[in-house]
Amino acid sequence: MNDAQRAAIQRHLKLLADDIMLTEELLGIMYQRRLFEKHMIETIKAEKTNTDKLYVMLHMLPKRGPDAFDNFIEILKPNYPWLASTLETTYRDEMTLVRQNSIISMCTACGGNGGLTARSDTQVDGGRQQPEIQVDADVKKKVECFIHKTFGHRKTIAHQDKRCMERWLSEQIQTERKQRMTKPSNVSEESKTPEPPVGSSLVSYADQNHEELKRVYNKVREENLCDNINIDNSYKKQHTDSNENMSIESGSDDVDAGVNANIDTNIADIGMFAELLGEEVNRMINKLNTLEGIITQCHYILGDSERKKKLTELLKEAQYDRKHNAQELAKEKAKSEEMLKELYDYSKTINKYELTKQQQRQEIDKLKEEVHKLERRNAVLTDRCETLEAANRQHIEKEKTLANLNKMIDDLKATQSASNDDNNLNHSPISMSRYRRMPRATHRKGSTADLSNPVTSRKVPPKTVNATRKRTYLPISRFP
Repeated sequence: MNDAQRAAIQRHLKLLADDIMLTEELLGIMYQRRLFEKHMIETIKAEKTNTDKLYVMLHMLPKRGPDAFDNFIEILKPNYPWLASTLETTYRDEMTLVRQNSIISMCTACGGNGGLTARSDTQVDGGRQQPEIQVDADVKKKVECFIHKTFGHRKTIAHQDKRCMERWLSEQIQTERKQRMTKPSNVSEESKTPEPPVGSSLVSYADQNHEELKRVYNKVREENLCDNINIDNSYKKQHTDSNENMSIESGSDDVDAGVNANIDTNIADIGMFAELLGEEVNRMINKLNTLEGIITQCHYILGDSERKKKLTELLKEAQYDRKHNAQELAKEKAKSEEMLKELYDYSKTINKYELTKQQQRQEIDKLKEEVHKLERRNAVLTDRCETLEAANRQHIEKEKTLANLNKMIDDLKATQSASNDDNNLNHSPISMSRYRRMPRATHRKGSTADLSNPVTSRKVPPKTVNATRKRTYLPISRFP
């Protein structure tokens, strides 16, 4: 960006920060228009608030080349037209100020009196005003046309300042005209030749000025024609320049004829050449600004935003980096090819492993199904075993009960038979006489027992069969 564009953005910095909302869509448009690079967009997004993002974006904007200001305005026009118009108006005002400063500097250089600030001829000096210089009508008219054409539609310059500038330029041109008209001829020629008339000296000075202006104009015009920066408009420029050349040549012939005829017309043609020269100078300045912007963009692209190095050094470094990057790229390509081969081998191995994995999964699923079947069978068998164990416990308990009952029955039978036998023995007469007690034989003193007969042992009487009825017992079931 140039100084006028930077000044326009700086003047409306707070307005832009308050009105613009940096959405994803707006940042995407800026990236598509190549206003910012991807890493710059990421830097802007890294800020927390919208105001911080805008200030970072506006700080980066002046460093994005000569077309950044125009691209920024084109991006703002759809959603923020008032901001775009405000920036354009401010930019035009700043360009007007730049042109004014350039014109004032040119006038200062030509006048030699210090510019508009040193108006010793027309301002109050020492408490009294200097007499105004009488300006010729043609000079006054041309100066008025020039001021109106250059600053007529600019509201940034006061009307009084325009009048002061117009008066100062008129006085400077009139003073220069008087000095040229009253300038004495060469001393050496005065001693040898008689003094020429006033008209011929004025014509010679006018011819010299005319030739000098014509030479400078042609030189500047040739430089402008040789410059082909804007390729799209080269054809139109050639045609317009050719038409201007024809008109200038015809005008120069008329001027030459007019110089021989009249001094005033010659001076008027000099003013015309001055205007044309000013236009060519402005065109050259614009091209210089364009070239300066392109050079700045080149510095920024080559990584030297502060312009500390020359373009030749940067280009050499870029060329070296390009060769180095090409070598690195070739190495990386070779590595990538090797990695692709390895990747192909790995993919084949992975496919084999995937097939094996699928087969193993199928086998695992089959085994799981078998395990589930066995678990179900085991559950059924477990239930049956529990049922059988319960039945077995009941059977054992019943057998124990039955054994106890049988034992009790046997005991009862034995006791019953014994009791029956006792009863039979006690009630029979034979048994009672047989088992009658013998008298005791005493062998000791006072004993009366007869010890001559041996004592026989007591015999148990045999069992007699009683006519009693035998009991019959019903069988007891062991199971319930």
